[in-house]
Amino acid sequence: MAYRKNTLKGFAGPRRTTPSSPIQAELRNIGSLYRCALSGAVVAKARYLALHEGASTPAAVARARSVWKQLEARRHILAIRRSRLEALEHEVGIGSDVTINEVAEFRLTPAPGRIT
Repeated sequence: MAYRKNTLKGFAGPRRTTPSSPIQAELRNIGSLYRCALSGAVVAKARYLALHEGASTPAAVARARSVWKQLEARRHILAIRRSRLEALEHEVGIGSDVTINEVAEFRLTPAPGRIT
């Protein structure tokens, strides 16, 4: 059998754009993590509800609920980080010369009202 070239003409693959600032790069990273946490939370909730209605052991239901709640908490934390980072971007201006160190420092700073 002969090897055939890809027949999709004009397909260049996904576009990869370089972020204009470290804040933009971090926002893209948080967005990706948020989407993963959201899809995981949806699957975990569906599994919990299925186990809760079925003839499952209480331990299995408790584990499924725990996983679901952990993923929901992770999603919530990522949403807070994103809103804080967007506020920082608005404060310093889009495309400003924010350094990687300042973004890293932002990551380590706890949210207001959060006990560390």
